[in-house]
Amino acid sequence: MDWNNHLEMEKENSFGSSEATILVNESGVISFANQQVYENFGYLNHELIGEKLLNLMPGANLQASGEGEIIHQFGIHRDRHTFSLFFRVNAFSLEKEVYYLVVFHKVKDQSRLNQQQTYPINELVDLMYALDESTIVAFTDEKGKIQSINKKFCEVSQYSAAELIGKDHRIINSGYHSKEFMQNLWRTISTGSVWRGEIKNRAQDGTYYWVDTTIVPFLNEIGSPYKYLAIRKEITEYKRVVEELKKSVNKLVDFQFALDASSIVAITDQRGTIKFVNDQFCRISEFSKEELIGQNHRIINSGFHSREFFNDLWRTISSGKVWKGEIENKTKGGTFYWVDTTIVPFLDEHNKPYQYLAIMK
Repeated sequence: MDWNNHLEMEKENSFGSSEATILVNESGVISFANQQVYENFGYLNHELIGEKLLNLMPGANLQASGEGEIIHQFGIHRDRHTFSLFFRVNAFSLEKEVYYLVVFHKVKDQSRLNQQQTYPINELVDLMYALDESTIVAFTDEKGKIQSINKKFCEVSQYSAAELIGKDHRIINSGYHSKEFMQNLWRTISTGSVWRGEIKNRAQDGTYYWVDTTIVPFLNEIGSPYKYLAIRKEITEYKRVVEELKKSVNKLVDFQFALDASSIVAITDQRGTIKFVNDQFCRISEFSKEELIGQNHRIINSGFHSREFFNDLWRTISSGKVWKGEIENKTKGGTFYWVDTTIVPFLDEHNKPYQYLAIMK
């Protein structure tokens, strides 16, 4: 086999012709290195021929590196500083000798790599597929211009890739967020920090949608962002439910305020022990909340009603029905007062009362 043809064929099977490429023999001695290798490691042309690969990549075990594995490794520059790189190995035989073609690329973002890791390429493909199916993904340059987007981005925004590439995210700006909000976002990511938050965007047809967003800066050798990865999950339905809940809560607060201002209110557990009373209850009964919580309504029993009266009351509400009637009570000071009373049972999943709400006028 012709040496140059074989080398070119192996390079075509590698990450691409722009990647750094080293050819070593079975002993780990370098036979060939392209221009990217010399630039990344700081050597002049041909200075690496005959050198050991382990001088550049300590700990790199080519024999143990499986085909198709992308391996994280530290390289040593000529000036002795270290940097992260990912490499892949292709082994082949030539004239009864074993050679290894090592193809690697330098990692610009050194800050997020901690320990050596191995990534089977099929797992990366699966991860990218899962991400593409479920998540809105976009890459922008350091100025925020969109470089690439996935199909989910187009699907949700209703813009085509051609309409998005080269634009910035103002194309989907809803106008909902303040200038300060966007300035804070850019201040965060431009300093190399990850930003997380919820953003309201506008689709091409004018409809609005919410996305839970994480923006990750990719840093160069001096720690400055050179691109950004934005990962978003659409949460429009979630936000709609939250807004409906807020409206419901506001209605309940208004209702509670009106009820509290006009009625005597108490909540008891299923045994009749008082768990809550409002200010009107305390004002009319002359007992403090501390004196009432943990007691039952016998504390204000006037003695006017018969045992049968209360037995009927409890029989009604313990069966899950609402009881209505008039009751004479007694204040702490001994005076008597009448209340028009409605007692509502709150039922659990078995239709058994777990607490009672008493509303009295």
